[in-house]
Amino acid sequence: MNKPSLQVMNYIALVQSSVIAIDEVPAYLKADVEKWLAFFKNGKVGGEDNGLAN
Repeated sequence: MNKPSLQVMNYIALVQSSVIAIDEVPAYLKADVEKWLAFFKNGKVGGEDNGLAN
């Protein structure tokens, strides 16, 4: 799994802190931001378990 870019991380921080809504993320980054938000929330990407303890 690749690491998120700095731009993606910046949007993740903005969404997590309720500064912007996910709908305000540019279309070309939205899929990556949603993927990483899900990963940071539950530790899984695409429904796959990464083997880490919760």
